[in-house]
Amino acid sequence: MYLSYTPSLVQRFFNGFTWKVETTEKVLYLTFDDGPIPEVTPWVLDVLDEFHAKATFFVWAKMSCNPDIFNDIKARGHSIGSHTYNHLSGWTTPSAAFLKKYT
Repeated sequence: MYLSYTPSLVQRFFNGFTWKVETTEKVLYLTFDDGPIPEVTPWVLDVLDEFHAKATFFVWAKMSCNPDIFNDIKARGHSIGSHTYNHLSGWTTPSAAFLKKYT
């Protein structure tokens, strides 16, 4: 099952996080993980340009294999985030160790 929102119980448990920002503007934050991907990322960049939209791309090791695409992401004014080489499993990692790595 995939949730497209964070349940209110989780939000209450982690009450130190920002879960919502009130605004009168129409704002959407887009993020993309695991790129750049030669078969996908250039198309995504073109679609974002069509709508004058910006996004954050969380890139990882593939960026060294695709420096031209990585540089194109930056040149078009998008944000870059660091994607780790691996992820801890939230289900099998003790809570303290998981939170220490990701907070």
